[in-house]
Amino acid sequence: MVTKKELLRAVVAYIKAEVIPHIEDKPTQMVMSAALYAVNAKPAIVDPFLNNPIVASVLQGESDLYDTETIFKVLNSLVEEYGGIPVKIPPIKFITSTENTLTFRSGDIEKLEEYVNKAKENRENA
Repeated sequence: MVTKKELLRAVVAYIKAEVIPHIEDKPTQMVMSAALYAVNAKPAIVDPFLNNPIVASVLQGESDLYDTETIFKVLNSLVEEYGGIPVKIPPIKFITSTENTLTFRSGDIEKLEEYVNKAKENRENA
């Protein structure tokens, strides 16, 4: 189980280190970096996503903690069933006309899990 702050910190670190450097479209890199900055500055920005009934049913948070074991079981089963999880980044008016599709595979999910586990360990060792 991880706190919202730990989960966000881990996801932001993962995207910053493992996703953005592999996007060839510089304007999309810039927009993603700005989005990460916004999440760091105002974590409540992700509450509508985390509180979505479908997302909340997977996260199964209790006392402000999120069940990462369930999250990664779901992500791994999606990768196993479909071969990857595609995420489309649409063109952004006045910034880029390029649509990007990022496909997350099992190795990507494992790396994300490492980031989340590290965040959890940092709390436990503090």
